[in-house]
Amino acid sequence: MFVSLWNVFNNNNMVEMEVDGKSKISFIRWAKTHPCLAIGTEKGGFAFYNKKNQKKIPTMGKHSKRIISGDWNKEGLLSFILN
Repeated sequence: MFVSLWNVFNNNNMVEMEVDGKSKISFIRWAKTHPCLAIGTEKGGFAFYNKKNQKKIPTMGKHSKRIISGDWNKEGLLSFILN
């Protein structure tokens, strides 16, 4: 699955990011205080995107259940809700 990210202020600037192979995206949320996007999938995979340098942040492992929700705190920590 790919996520396309567009810069609304510069429509020539698009980034495509692959997330967990063929698994469908079930959760997506921007951090409140950091330039980071969290993406979760139905198969428990997750990925992070850094808006500042426009790159995917490498992650290790995955959950065994679908990521259905989550939220960032002010310090930049993320918690997921699994189903």
